[in-house]
Amino acid sequence: MLSSNAFAQISDTDNDGIPDSSDSCPNDPETINGFQDSDGCPDVVPPV
Repeated sequence: MLSSNAFAQISDTDNDGIPDSSDSCPNDPETINGFQDSDGCPDVVPPV
């Protein structure tokens, strides 16, 4: 028999694909643009 938490869902409040436990900005979705895409915060690529 499976335990009741066998299918526990990982929380991702802002639905950006980064779990809240690893998301520095869990209420603001990450901007996927190739710049710091793993921190979970929206950002803009800085000018060169």
